[in-house]
Amino acid sequence: MKKNKLKLLEYGKVLLYFLVFFTSMTSIGQNGIKGTVSDQNGPLPGANIIVKGTSNGTQSDFDGNYSLKNVANTDVLVVSFLGYKSKEVDVSSQTTINIILEEDNESLDEVVVVGYGTQRKADLTGSVSTIKGTSFVKAATPNLASSLAGKVTGVTAMSRSGSPGGEDVDFFIRGKSTFSDSNNSPLVLVDGIERGMNRINPNDIASVTILKDAASAAIYGVKGANGVILITTKRAREGVAEVNYSTSFGTQTPLFLPDRMNAYQYATHLNEAIKNTADISGSDYVPEFTDEQLAAFLDGSEPSTDWWEESLKKSAPIQTHAITISNGTKNVRYLTSLEYLNQDGLYDLSSYKRYNLRVNIDGDISKNLSMSLNIAGRSDKRSESANENFQLISTSYPTFAPYVYIDGKQELHWNGLNASPIGYMNNSGYERNQNSSFQSTLSFKYKVPFVEGLIAKYAYSFDRDFLKKKTFETPYTFYTGTDPVLDKKQSIASAELTQRMTERTRKTGQFILDYQKTFGKHSLGGLFVFEHSDYYNEWIEGFRDGFISESIDQLFAGSTARVSNDGSANENARLGYAMRINYNYDNKYLLQLNTRYDKSFNFPKDNAGGWFPALSAGWRISNEDFMSDIEWLSNLKLRAGWGVYGNDRINPYQYLSLFEFSETRNNPSGTITGTGYLQAISPDVIPNPVVTWEKAKIYNFGLDYGILNGKITGDLELFKKRTEGLLISRADIPLEVGATLAPFNSGIVENKGLEASLRYKNNFGDLNMSLQGTFTYATSKIIEMSESANIPDGLKQTGRSFDSRYGYVSLGLFKNADDVANSPDQSFFGDYQSGDIKYKDISGPDGIPDGLIDGNDRTFIGRGGMPEVVFGLNTFFAYKGFELSADFQGGSRYIHSYKPSPFVNDGNGIVAFTNAWTEDNTISWLPRNYQGNSGNNDPNSDYWLTDGWFVKLRNAEFAYNVPDLPALQHLGIDALRLSVTGSNLFSITNIDYWDPEASDLGTHPYYYMPMRTISFAVNVTF
Repeated sequence: MKKNKLKLLEYGKVLLYFLVFFTSMTSIGQNGIKGTVSDQNGPLPGANIIVKGTSNGTQSDFDGNYSLKNVANTDVLVVSFLGYKSKEVDVSSQTTINIILEEDNESLDEVVVVGYGTQRKADLTGSVSTIKGTSFVKAATPNLASSLAGKVTGVTAMSRSGSPGGEDVDFFIRGKSTFSDSNNSPLVLVDGIERGMNRINPNDIASVTILKDAASAAIYGVKGANGVILITTKRAREGVAEVNYSTSFGTQTPLFLPDRMNAYQYATHLNEAIKNTADISGSDYVPEFTDEQLAAFLDGSEPSTDWWEESLKKSAPIQTHAITISNGTKNVRYLTSLEYLNQDGLYDLSSYKRYNLRVNIDGDISKNLSMSLNIAGRSDKRSESANENFQLISTSYPTFAPYVYIDGKQELHWNGLNASPIGYMNNSGYERNQNSSFQSTLSFKYKVPFVEGLIAKYAYSFDRDFLKKKTFETPYTFYTGTDPVLDKKQSIASAELTQRMTERTRKTGQFILDYQKTFGKHSLGGLFVFEHSDYYNEWIEGFRDGFISESIDQLFAGSTARVSNDGSANENARLGYAMRINYNYDNKYLLQLNTRYDKSFNFPKDNAGGWFPALSAGWRISNEDFMSDIEWLSNLKLRAGWGVYGNDRINPYQYLSLFEFSETRNNPSGTITGTGYLQAISPDVIPNPVVTWEKAKIYNFGLDYGILNGKITGDLELFKKRTEGLLISRADIPLEVGATLAPFNSGIVENKGLEASLRYKNNFGDLNMSLQGTFTYATSKIIEMSESANIPDGLKQTGRSFDSRYGYVSLGLFKNADDVANSPDQSFFGDYQSGDIKYKDISGPDGIPDGLIDGNDRTFIGRGGMPEVVFGLNTFFAYKGFELSADFQGGSRYIHSYKPSPFVNDGNGIVAFTNAWTEDNTISWLPRNYQGNSGNNDPNSDYWLTDGWFVKLRNAEFAYNVPDLPALQHLGIDALRLSVTGSNLFSITNIDYWDPEASDLGTHPYYYMPMRTISFAVNVTF
């Protein structure tokens, strides 16, 4: 053992020596080699010729000639040129080597994953985008959804939170098309089975394919209405034995933190707010702080507390470790991976830990029969405070010290709002969410020997999730002064425990017949799918309080005086038949038919089935004879498609008369009898016996192109989507009906837009570069949604986009008393004066302006909070062993709401309020400061809206691929890669005081801010 340790130490010294001197040259050749590089049409100038595993290389000249010195007989030449297949040539004893390269049509011949199978990219007639798995390994983020932003067209992703393990990402494909946000999410399949994508190990991903139109997604029928994301995991290859280990260590810091007022600024402007409130109400002005106190805050003799700094850390570490082992023989191939992620938060109780395990096995049972087994397991644990409260931190008085000394011991001091932010975040107990997930798929593939080109497949999957949520809220002690008895406070009376356990299972079976056959110039493909799935969800919850001790966080230790429990279960099932037919004539004319028939338990028996067809066609113009002389055009294809798909993600059993049980703790109702409380049932809603599918029709027109031997490629898409039969509550039913009606299929929404991408790849000597730009413009419009007949035009949602905003139109601030006196009356909101918001008189009860600002003046004031325009720029540069990549993403044409309200309950605000309107500062955009709420300035209006835009550097990486040095070979290392990565590095935006992706908020950032992460990573392959 001691000998082995010494040997390992010796190896470590060698590796350390190598890391310091990794740029040294390691081999000297013996021969001189010369020759030409050409293709079938002639010489190729600028081709790269390099000795494999070294930096010894050159380029061919204008006539394709090259010469290279210091080449050994045992060396191998690697010859490459953009748009051509790389070629390896053994030197042996040759001194002249002429190389002919073949055109690389990989971009067109590349096989991409589509619904229930694969297709050549050249044969696609639908709108499909594919991303290689390597894109997700660089600057990997814990949530995969956020990594897709800006990388492909058609995708809108807004990161709303940076909470460890709880990153909140609003994610849509081609915009929203139904009224519930949860029903707008795309269908996600991992290796063909419906599963979540957010917590997948990025090292396991081989590719991600996004199906955006009916021609590609309608084969998923009821599930495909909002687009489909297909994630394919890696598999082992025959003859390749490999071990890959990667690790990263990083630091997270908030991407944005608002500057809060210090004690002097707060005290000064709170006095100002009190005076303004007194002036408007006519009461006497009594300042909160004296001149002596202000002077003390200014010179530092009195405390000035930054509660953000006191309650939160400035940074938090994050680390990942991942190992992948793969090997393959002719008959058996396996890949095993393990990932560990440890992400700390900005306070002690905030953290996220994740373990991912995956095993993919492929085996050949006989000549025609093969088997695959996929097993994946995940265990993750997310922890946070039982009372995570960023709003409390934001509003805490900076004039109060965070700690107070009681009998010589440091204790928590209050914040002026009867609490301690430090106690809330770190001493109020915990909330822990733990998820254990098991996923499995066993599949068989049989090549039917008596029908050439026919393959039969069967796959069965069983997935199970077990979730535990435990919230143990404990009291903490703080003091409002220095008296150890009179000033002692406790946050809550006793500890409270809530536990919830949820179990989910999903069973899926798929039978697939896949036929592919070529007859001369004719290629025919057929696919038939039978699929069934069953889902079951069950949960149970218990609550107790009155814990005598906090040391036992189990239900039995709580009091039985106030006990509650609850639980429920739900299930669903689907049955579907799908078919796809592809026809290709001479690689020029493409035709595809998709169709699917689904049955869903969500609908009554007569309406349970739905048929969803799609038809698309393509014309590869570049393959026509009349295009043969246009050498600069390598690819030109027109595509068009039409199809229908459905959505059944609604509350089930709406066709039945429903009843509900009364609750027992939160909102008790029922009957009190001599024996005590009896739970009761009551009618819920009147049924809708004809409830049926929401159906979407989509039209798609596309153009794919490539020029200059594939150096420039791109695509252009135009789409229109009309979703009919949206389930909405009837607002046009008279109150006299006396009951609530179930939603009816009466809504109509229209989406349309434009997508474009442009890619450029080239090499200049040792410099290789790739640039890709993406652009998406997607709008939504409500065509019909059953509104009341007497609703004013300005307040109608029909004809406008989702989540449109309604309120008052502002005309700036009142300049002076004359401006107030000569403007329409705004007393509807209460008293107002100079420096307050002035509103436009739009309408009165009769539909015309009446000189009075009231509810009749509310109107449409802006779009929703999701960008209609999304764009991205992804760059990659490689020079010898160095690599630099950066991914930018941005959005525009969305409305960001920011409605400040400082000094509510005398709470603090951001520094901007030090520049609020005063009689001496009339150019400020912020209205007068007031103590508490301002009735005039608080109503929703366009004054608090910004037509936003932003650009963010999402990911960046600088890496070095270490040459194949003898020291590495001695250690058995085939490749070593060192990198520095970053995510959310910076943003440029017109949104002030706030992160541009934040949800609509007021002045207080009561959410976990998005995080900037910088990491150092090492990747080793053996």
